Amino acid sequence: QEATERQRAVAESENEFLREFEALLRGGLDVDVRPSDEWRKANGSRATVEHALLSLGTDTRGRARCAWTVAERDTAFLVAEMRCVARPLPAELGELSARSFIVQHDGDATLVHCPSEDLADLCVAGFNLL
Repeated sequence: QEATERQRAVAESENEFLREFEALLRGGLDVDVRPSDEWRKANGSRATVEHALLSLGTDTRGRARCAWTVAERDTAFLVAEMRCVARPLPAELGELSARSFIVQHDGDATLVHCPSEDLADLCVAGFNLL
C-alpha cells in the first residue's frame, strides 16, 4: 500500500510538472537551433544556427511532440518520432552546453540553445516525460 501511494504521488507530481511545462511552451520559447545538414538542405537554409520558437505540437495520434518554427520561413517543424532528449558534453560546446540540449528524432538530431540553463533543464525533463 505504501508503494502504491508513493507511485501515485510520483505520477501526480509528473502530471503537475507536465501541465506547467505545456503551459510554458504554449506561448513558445525563443531559442536558437542548429539543424542537421540534411535538414538545412531539405529546407533551403544556409544558416548553421536558426532563431526559432520552440513549442509543443501534436502528431497524428494526438500525442504532444517537440516542435519549432523557424522565424524567416514561418513554418513549423514537428518531431514525429522523438527518441531521446539529451545534453551535449561540455567538452563539445564549453559553457554553451549548460543551456543546450539535443533532440534525436526521425533519424536526425537537432541541437537547441535555450536562453538559460534552467530552461534547458526544464525542456530536457519535459520532453523526456512526453
